[in-house]
Amino acid sequence: MDPSHLMWQGMDIFASIQLLGQHIFHVHAKDTKILPGVATRGVLDDRFGPPPADPAKQTPTGFGHACATWPSDPAWRFVAIGEGHDVPWWTQFLKEVAAVNPTMNISIEHEDAAYSQLDGLKLAADRLSAAAQAASA
Repeated sequence: MDPSHLMWQGMDIFASIQLLGQHIFHVHAKDTKILPGVATRGVLDDRFGPPPADPAKQTPTGFGHACATWPSDPAWRFVAIGEGHDVPWWTQFLKEVAAVNPTMNISIEHEDAAYSQLDGLKLAADRLSAAAQAASA
């Protein structure tokens, strides 16, 4: 279950979790922000390019791979946890996942070029921790 891809497609993530239920074996925590360009380009905005040739301008995703080059005015972007959906949304996400499997591991997937690898992971971990505390209250 990777909610970020369902987000940019306009899907109901909570309904999808409920529908898929026991078929979910792995969960990613990655956020998506829908931007104003979606009104004219839709969610299937395909103006992405290859990763920059200059390694200093690349956004690494690990294992020698880098993110594609995003258009300057995309319809949507992958963002750090909380930049697209707030902590209450992530609280509900965690509750929905726990209803399927209360011991499910959730892996942070960070692809927000606005933050370094460590800063993005810290931001995501802090926000997910706040959501987890709220979910267990």
